[in-house]
Amino acid sequence: MSFLLSIFTFINILTIRIEWFYTEIIVQLGDNIEHYLMIPEAKLYVDDVWIENPLVFYERDGVERTFKSTINTNVTRDYILKYRVTFSAYYVSSVQSITFKVVDEIPPIIDQLPSFLLPVGQKLPLLSEGLFYHDNYDSILNISVSIDSSSVVLTRTGTYPIIYQIRDGSGNLTR
Repeated sequence: MSFLLSIFTFINILTIRIEWFYTEIIVQLGDNIEHYLMIPEAKLYVDDVWIENPLVFYERDGVERTFKSTINTNVTRDYILKYRVTFSAYYVSSVQSITFKVVDEIPPIIDQLPSFLLPVGQKLPLLSEGLFYHDNYDSILNISVSIDSSSVVLTRTGTYPIIYQIRDGSGNLTR
């Protein structure tokens, strides 16, 4: 019995942990995905002490049948790409799902705002007539237009603001 006890006193059990950082990456619409692939990283901890500069190998394409070629930065949505990191000196590896969120942060552009000259007492015309706008991603059908003419007083002479708000499918707003 004492022989087994003496063997176990010489065995030192280490706790090894791999922690991933930057697992959700924001990708601008139309950017090259290659600029973002190197951002995620893994760190190795042995007994809760970070090991600086260990020998590390990353696999970023083809891990568990996920491929970077499926990420289309011209389409706004979330893409999952699995990464594998291997710390060969410690004989440990880890697989992590990395989310690439392709986003459109460019608001629609108003090309032309209409202006109106009305006689006192006349009704407001169709306020969207003469309004021209476009977006870098969404079609005109997916853009919402809000028009606020509440400050216009049709019974008095004056210049009154009409506020146009144009919002694309990603929530970007132009006033």
